[in-house]
Amino acid sequence: MESDPGRCRAGGGRGGLTARGLGWVVLTALAVLGVVGGGGLTWPARSAWVALILGALGLWAGWLYWRTAMADRDVPGHLLHPFLGAVLLILLGHLLAGAGTDPQAGRLQLLNGDTSLLTRLLILALLVLMAQDVFSRVGELRWGLTACGVVLAVGNLLRLLAAGKVPGAAAITLSGLTGVGMLLSPLLLPMGRPGGLVASVTARRLRSVATVARVSAATVLASLLLTAQPEGGAAFMIAFAAVGGALLLSAVFLRAHRGRLAALGVVLMAVAVVGAVRMGATLPGWLARLEPLGMGGRLARPEASGAQVLGFSAGWLGLGLVVAGLVVSLVWSLRASVAAAKADQARSALWAAVVAVSGCALLGPGGLSVPSVTVTAGLTWGLVPRMMLHRVRRFHGLPVMVAFGAALAVLALEQRTTGTTWDVLARRYGDGAMHLFATFMLAGVLFWQVRAGRWWQALACALAAGLVASAGELAQGLLSTRAAEWSDVAWDFLGAAGALGVFLLLSGVMWVERRVASTPRVSAGKYDPLHSLAAQPFEPVGASPPPPERAHAPSPSVGQ
Repeated sequence: MESDPGRCRAGGGRGGLTARGLGWVVLTALAVLGVVGGGGLTWPARSAWVALILGALGLWAGWLYWRTAMADRDVPGHLLHPFLGAVLLILLGHLLAGAGTDPQAGRLQLLNGDTSLLTRLLILALLVLMAQDVFSRVGELRWGLTACGVVLAVGNLLRLLAAGKVPGAAAITLSGLTGVGMLLSPLLLPMGRPGGLVASVTARRLRSVATVARVSAATVLASLLLTAQPEGGAAFMIAFAAVGGALLLSAVFLRAHRGRLAALGVVLMAVAVVGAVRMGATLPGWLARLEPLGMGGRLARPEASGAQVLGFSAGWLGLGLVVAGLVVSLVWSLRASVAAAKADQARSALWAAVVAVSGCALLGPGGLSVPSVTVTAGLTWGLVPRMMLHRVRRFHGLPVMVAFGAALAVLALEQRTTGTTWDVLARRYGDGAMHLFATFMLAGVLFWQVRAGRWWQALACALAAGLVASAGELAQGLLSTRAAEWSDVAWDFLGAAGALGVFLLLSGVMWVERRVASTPRVSAGKYDPLHSLAAQPFEPVGASPPPPERAHAPSPSVGQ
């Protein structure tokens, strides 16, 4: 159900300085997760995945309370999410159709490959949602894209240089090339026009120096990524094919640069085809063994491609859905850029190439095994509407959160053998940590969706969260051979109490803020980034700056 924009405007609502402060906290957390996850978690290890999952869920918790303070319960739409949701339904269907019960632990038993893929797709969808919503509220992305691109490229490069044989080297190389594209993207972002002749000349010189520095750094990083590992040549052929295909697709919609985009796309595709032929590339044999809805199985090797992991777990239907989601999202965004200014169309074409490379990294060799590749894909695809002028609709967030909650509940009930769910926490702290955190998140979702503004509303939401989480013990007794562990109910209500405490603390801070200053004062002559982050409807992003107005001499009065 689509929300009424007049009733719940994006970025509006109550909260004042408290909401803006929370917005900065969430923005900082997302930036840290993107930088550390995209440039640091470059090995396919259990600890890396646990760090990413816990970081993403912690970011989600902060985002929920930020949105609660803003009284904004909508989420932006993204065309990739319905396709990922369909794949998740296929994986959950395996639980009902072919899963059994572990005879030793008595837990529900998803296939290991299904569990791993389910968790990683959930994190990908969550990162896309967070990046799209948070970054759409930031007025200036130039330096953020620059820093993120440098860290992604350098972090992946150091991983390739630090060891001999690197699992998932092709995906890491493609992820580094995505960082190179992010480093170049600010060249096509609009810049303000300085006033005065001297300032204008100085600004032009500085821009020229910055452009040369960006292009030089991108060339050096790309060259090092090419030679860092033996798989670098194959990764570059994949990148050439991805960029060539994206440019050819852009040429269909973007008439301002159609000729140059088509020519460059044809050249890159030709280079990719020649390179593939010289390398002796053939269609992989596992394509012939795919089933329509998949067959799960054991965990895939780190070197296995993301497409192979998807094919074996979710079948050719699941693989086709993910590919179709990436292509449809890209095509729809390019279509939205048809009427854009010439400079904006160039940026849309460049970002189309960036996300095409990140999508190939996700589906390429080792793509779904390396956490940094998932982070890079989530950030780049979440930025698609912002960078490509795609104005998306906003929808009520309850269905999205219900889907996340249902999938996490299934992961909590099934056997924990993959290391990508709650295994580390369960081994060290038992089931209590999982129950506490899950109920904390559930209460946050209810606060957000109910728009709890009074203490009794928050108390009712916390009690409802505790009761719903406690019902999971009944599900455990009915759906597995294990008896219900009623001691976990105490952890459920402890998590609900913690969520209620956080909500009351934020409400108290907002009450004090209203008492101290009922009307926030913002200087009209100074840019206030906190004010523009969460409280103001932001200006259309990416539009080319208007031409400077000409100074006209005053008309002579009658009689002069």
